[in-house]
Amino acid sequence: MPEPSNDLQPLKTILTAEINRMLDEDLGSLLNALYRIDIGETLVTQVLAEENLSDIAPKLSDMIIARELLKIKLRTEYDQNTL
Repeated sequence: MPEPSNDLQPLKTILTAEINRMLDEDLGSLLNALYRIDIGETLVTQVLAEENLSDIAPKLSDMIIARELLKIKLRTEYDQNTL
């Protein structure tokens, strides 16, 4: 997945902190949120299997941001094609 641009770095910082909190306190809610966002289970499983635990939250943040940007792009393209 593509890295978020520098413009999205503040969002990534906040998202990473929240993911870290959820990893520590509420893994079930995090997994549910990832499912609703439509991050593939296989990708999530691979990231959660990371040996370096400090890499998990930033990678999940990148995945969430990339998925949401893709949704925006697809909706924009769809709207332009239906007008």
